[in-house]
Amino acid sequence: MHQYNAYAKQIRKKFIHQLLQIERRLIMQNLEQLREKIDVIDAAIIKKLAERQKLARRIGKFKAANNIPLKIRPENKPAAAYEKLCEQYDLSPDFVKRLFKIIITHSRKQQKK
Repeated sequence: MHQYNAYAKQIRKKFIHQLLQIERRLIMQNLEQLREKIDVIDAAIIKKLAERQKLARRIGKFKAANNIPLKIRPENKPAAAYEKLCEQYDLSPDFVKRLFKIIITHSRKQQKK
């Protein structure tokens, strides 16, 4: 009987080890799926930034052709809209503000081209 208990203990230990390995594989598969979703979103963000850049260039050409100064849109107008969206989507307004400052600065550079 003593040998049987030792054997059962060994089998249980091996079984638990195998279950843990399966669990780790499932976790890693799930992690990979999440990373793949992030990659898709990142690609969409880049595509949208490229579209925005093209629009900024068109705006720049229009303004140049019509003698309109480049900086006429008030900075606080989009910022207020961004704050509402941040609240809606649970994003840090500070992060979004800094991000859009970079995007808008780049857009102005594109308008000058």
